[in-house]
Amino acid sequence: QAHPGAFPFRLFRWFRSHCGETALGALPGVGAGMLCCCAAEETTMAEVASTAVLEESNRFTEGKFTSPAATVEVGIFDVALKIPELKMSQLGLEIDVTDERGLVVANIGEGLFQRFNELYPTQALRIYDKILSANDVKQSAEMYKTMKSSLNEKKDLLMLSVSRPSRFEVTISSHGQLGMKLNYKNNSAGICITAITDGGLLDKWNKANFDRQALPGDRIIALGGKEMRGLELIEGIKAEQAQTTPQEMRLTLLRYEK
Repeated sequence: QAHPGAFPFRLFRWFRSHCGETALGALPGVGAGMLCCCAAEETTMAEVASTAVLEESNRFTEGKFTSPAATVEVGIFDVALKIPELKMSQLGLEIDVTDERGLVVANIGEGLFQRFNELYPTQALRIYDKILSANDVKQSAEMYKTMKSSLNEKKDLLMLSVSRPSRFEVTISSHGQLGMKLNYKNNSAGICITAITDGGLLDKWNKANFDRQALPGDRIIALGGKEMRGLELIEGIKAEQAQTTPQEMRLTLLRYEK
């Protein structure tokens, strides 16, 4: 069964036997109030043939995209890549596709974007940035196809709209029903909150902390200040709940502008 938000095409196919099919149900040891949707590790990393970065003299001068005057710390901004000729063989991006509203950057390795970041630090992409559109295409699967075809066909520009999230912390007890539904993959960049149920620990936190409410669409990336990938983070939460004595559980969340 296809995982929500997964691409219908394959670049790399990863499979973990303990997470081999889509499932939505109570996670053993985590409590009935925490439900998880976990799918086979499929297309979580995209390596794409790519091309040159913009020259300093003419970057962001075509189309409706404009260069940010300074580094954007939170919010939506645009990145434009000029493609006059092939100079790099890969984007060098590891992409998280668990959020169907965009492609989340899970890692940046050797390739186009690493080089772009070095040359243009005020427009550099970061881990956890979400690509909202590519050449005005917004569907995740079609967005990737657009990026790939733009490179293969050597089009003049690849234009991306990017959302950089804000970061905040939530502190709840390690004992009791967490009261949230989660979407993740073994190696996803954290875990996505898809729903919050009434009466759970997270719901109680929200009612007491209006300025730092956790909402569906937020992404949990760290436990106790330590950033983890999807399965490791789930296992960490389970370990916290297994403690005999209740402890405060500190979660770091990201929120994206839509």
